[in-house]
Parts: sequence; structure tokens; C-alpha cells
Amino acid sequence: MKGIMAELKNTKTSYGYGAKFFHWLIALLVIGLLAAGLYMDAMDASPLKFKIYNWHKSLGFMVLWLVALRLIWKFFNSQPDLISPHRWERLTARGVHFLLYICLFLQPLSGWLMSSADSQRIFGRWAACIENAHATARKVRSRIGPSYEWLRICHPKSLPPPVVAI
Repeated sequence: MKGIMAELKNTKTSYGYGAKFFHWLIALLVIGLLAAGLYMDAMDASPLKFKIYNWHKSLGFMVLWLVALRLIWKFFNSQPDLISPHRWERLTARGVHFLLYICLFLQPLSGWLMSSADSQRIFGRWAACIENAHATARKVRSRIGPSYEWLRICHPKSLPPPVVAI
């Protein structure tokens, strides 16, 4: 049993099976969600489109929780040393890794916010709504200003256009 636990955890030279499991599960889900989103966008309204849409939302919500679990796993495990002798490469690798986690967290959150505006259910059962989603979207937009555009790029049909003050 001790050997299995040792293989689950990271070492100073490699990632363990736990980190690899999270990595590949999240990667496959994100790739599948991207493909499903592009496919749905090209479809006319139909029962199949709504079924794919519901699965897309449900699996996106699962990605959000898997990323949260992955971050918890990362916090309680050591990280392998970066092998590059150049400081700028190590800093760049850490920075890109950090930005990737931000994107993996914000993309499902933005989808959740947009789905909450319609009180949609995930996995056909549970309502996971953010209270007053449209008002929340407006508050977020007013606080983050130009950064609001990334939400419009991620979910263009769900968000109102930005208000231009004259």
C-alpha cells in the first residue's frame, strides 16, 4: 500500500499518478468541450443541440471542480524541479502555468454565470445558479472594465454588448 501512495504523489523529478490523472482528465474534457461548443455553434436549434448544450454545461461545471481539486492536490504535493538552467525560462514556465490555471478556472466560471441567467440545470438535475446573474454580470463588467471583453469572446451570445458612456 505504501508503494501505491508513493506513486500517487509528486517527487522532485517527476509528477505522480494523481497529478497526471488530473492533467489528462481536465485536458480531455477541455478539448471535448471546445469541440462540442464549436459544433453546437454551427447547429440550428434542435433537440440534439439542446442535449449537447446541457452536456456542455454539465461537463464545464465538472471542469471547474476538477481544477479546484487539482489546485488542492498541487498545494499538498511538492512540485518537480524545473530543469532549465536559465532563470527566465523557469519564470516564464511558472507564469504560463499560472495563467493556464486562471483560464481553466475563469472559463467555466463565466459559463456558470451565463447559465445562471437562464436558471439552467446541470446533469439534468441540480440548479446551480448564481443569484441575480444579469446584475452580477453588469457589476463584474463595471469593475473589470476593458477586461470584460474576454467574457464576450468566450460566450458571445450570452452577454449584452458593453455600454458606451457619452
